[in-house]
Amino acid sequence: YLEPLRLYSKETVTLELPGELTIFDIDWLSVYNVETKENYGSVIVPDNPNVPPSLVKIIPHKSSLPNCLQLHKDFQVSWEIFGPQITIQLVGQVGEDHYLAFGLSGAPDKTQMLGSDVAIAY
Repeated sequence: YLEPLRLYSKETVTLELPGELTIFDIDWLSVYNVETKENYGSVIVPDNPNVPPSLVKIIPHKSSLPNCLQLHKDFQVSWEIFGPQITIQLVGQVGEDHYLAFGLSGAPDKTQMLGSDVAIAY
């Protein structure tokens, strides 16, 4: 999922490389506005940088439930139906002060929590 960058001020910004691309595959990185043809910043990546691998790649999550749906790159919901019982598992990468939620939006044309039917976990 590629999301547009917003304005950042005195914040740490974490960028994730797409697909199987790693820091070892690139020579430089630039944040560039295609519409205005403006370079917001660039860095040259040194040869053999001393960085740890992404834990998502080396410790994949395996659900014990038979049904699984990837709702977002960092969020999946798994479930199992056994008679009248439904077991749901939410798995995601979120900060300590964040939550996971999924459900039906409260509006037919946009994402809206007000008036929605959701399951929330934290």
